[in-house]
Amino acid sequence: MPRAVHKGSRFQWRAWWPAGLLLGACTLINDPDERDACERFGDSCDPIAACVSDGADFSCECPEGYRDVHGNGTECEDIDECEEGSDRCHALAECANTEGDHICACPDGYLELRDGAECEEINECRTGQHDCDAASQDCRNLEGPGFECVCKPGFEPGEDDARCVDVDECVAGHDCVAPAACENRLGGYMCRCPPGIAQEDLSSCMEVDPCSPEESDCGDGTRCVVDGLSYRCDCLEGYDRVDGSRCGDVDECLDDPCQDLATCDNHPGGFTCQCPGYYSVADDGVSCEDRRAGWSTAVGGWEHAQVLVDGDDNVYHLGSFVGGIRLCDASHAAAGTRDVFIVKYAPDRSCDWVATYGDSSVDQFIDAALDREGNLIFTFAYYGSMDVGGRALDSGGYRARAVAKLAPDGRARWVSSFFNVDPEDLGYSVELGGLAADSEGHVLWAGRKASAVALGTAEHVDLEVFEDDGLLVKLDADDGHVLWSQDFTGINRSVATSVAVDASDNVLVGGTFHRTVTVAGQQLLGPTRSEGLVAKFDPAGELQWIHRLKGDIRNAAGGVDLTTTIEVISVADGDLIVSGPFRGELDLLDPHESVDGAQDIFIARLDGSTGEPIRVSTFGGRGDDRPVALVPDGAGRFLVAGRFLEAIDFGDGLLLSAGTDLFAASFTIEGELRWSQRFGGVGRERFPSAAVAAGGDVYISGAFVPPMSINGEELPDPGGDHGLFLLHLRP
Repeated sequence: MPRAVHKGSRFQWRAWWPAGLLLGACTLINDPDERDACERFGDSCDPIAACVSDGADFSCECPEGYRDVHGNGTECEDIDECEEGSDRCHALAECANTEGDHICACPDGYLELRDGAECEEINECRTGQHDCDAASQDCRNLEGPGFECVCKPGFEPGEDDARCVDVDECVAGHDCVAPAACENRLGGYMCRCPPGIAQEDLSSCMEVDPCSPEESDCGDGTRCVVDGLSYRCDCLEGYDRVDGSRCGDVDECLDDPCQDLATCDNHPGGFTCQCPGYYSVADDGVSCEDRRAGWSTAVGGWEHAQVLVDGDDNVYHLGSFVGGIRLCDASHAAAGTRDVFIVKYAPDRSCDWVATYGDSSVDQFIDAALDREGNLIFTFAYYGSMDVGGRALDSGGYRARAVAKLAPDGRARWVSSFFNVDPEDLGYSVELGGLAADSEGHVLWAGRKASAVALGTAEHVDLEVFEDDGLLVKLDADDGHVLWSQDFTGINRSVATSVAVDASDNVLVGGTFHRTVTVAGQQLLGPTRSEGLVAKFDPAGELQWIHRLKGDIRNAAGGVDLTTTIEVISVADGDLIVSGPFRGELDLLDPHESVDGAQDIFIARLDGSTGEPIRVSTFGGRGDDRPVALVPDGAGRFLVAGRFLEAIDFGDGLLLSAGTDLFAASFTIEGELRWSQRFGGVGRERFPSAAVAAGGDVYISGAFVPPMSINGEELPDPGGDHGLFLLHLRP
């Protein structure tokens, strides 16, 4: 009969028949069991092996991670990948075998990626997981876990090696060449030349200036002029020669040049006509006219302040103060070194409300604006924690900048702070410049940023990463979050110094740049000096045009200088008025030169659709003169306020200063002067601010050194070395 033969895991049949037996005489009987082969014979596979059948035949397959010992799946053996070196672990990772697989564990100080196939070192310096002193130390990452703090250049380890101390290079060694003197600075030193000798390079001085005080003997009333390798003494205007090196003052009052009520006041180099009481010097400079002030007040303060007028003729006066200040017949003490104050006057001059903000640190007012609903928007700097209109702020130990929006009653609608992204940054990442609000109450501010900053409110935080460039940001009217921003990117420092909106909510920006600046893909190229720029954006932040203001536009280094800016406003016909300081040459429409190389003032009208100059005027004298405030009056006219030294003439008579004085000048849209007026005493007046009410009333604010009189009446003593005044002028 047939005999079955096992071959591997399959059965094959062979049959033998006796000799002489015919095939047809036997019948082959098949197995009646028709089950799947794996069901019948699968138990011959290893328990972890998989039985695979195609019906009559089957095979046994070991799973991944196991070795087939006999090649037929009847015995499966675990593969030790760690032992055999077939693991997927990183070279630094530790391999541990498991049944059918293995696991990888990265060592301490490394981040495990892709289940240990990659081990990435953790950089504690980059992630901020270190305690190095930001001012004196740099963090240096170590291989594996750990870091070390190393002293920055100009610093050396202290006694406890935990912190670094400044190296006094003036003692330890320097390269200053006499007569330059070494002056130690934190983290370095500088070589300073004596007065009258210019710096030649970082370590040495130029040859002696013949007109330096040490070399010349020119007396009073003279001006030293270099003449070849020597010098000569020329008489100043208003002086006559006395001898070779001295000139004497000419007393112009002996000829009685002043008229009517005016009295003559001789001073070195000239004379001034003084008017009594509420009279002021007329356009001819020698007679008096009644240009009476409505009211004025003086308060203790600190440098910069601002005045604003809303649509209901309420007046806001904002600024910073040190020590104490008297507002609305009440005294207020500063909580710290410097605090912020706001006072709101009703149209009848009565006090509506007063607020002061600050903590035990230094807090400073910067700029302010009003929207069409009468909400007050202002920017300030703070260090620590403070409350603004019911909103608690905390800078986290850094010096932060903020924009606040207050309702007309003084309650805070929102406050948006600008913090540093980099914890090693000391808090000077953002310099806030101009402010404006559009018809919907959205806030525009212009300034510059020095590093990465976080912008936002407690309700909505927007993280923006910036570099050291000018900046324009639009904030939402309801909560202050960022709607959009634009960078003013240059090779060197660029600044957006002022911002305004026109009747269609287009955004107008004034600023300065050095050599190059790029905005929204458009680049301006200039020479190796500071020049001005004006740009126009639509309400969505799309650039319409950008225009270069050709000339030596003055720009302060190290931050937004509120006294040296490019100011821009929109006027009734859609054109722009731009004002700023310049020294030397100016080439906007026609070439202009400043007087005697001093700093002068330009006022230009630009085409609103292209930015091209339509008209340019310049004003100034032999001293440094600069505009600070430029405001429209709602009737197609505008007002310029600033400061001047010695004398300035806007076209209605010479204004003469007793020290560094302030001026205000009103112009028509066509550039015709309406009036100009001087404010000041014998001290140094600074930081003028101006506002014009709907009816034409003018408000002037500024800082002064007592004593100071306005239209013949002396301002009350603010009780300190300097103070702030607020002046109302009738139309």
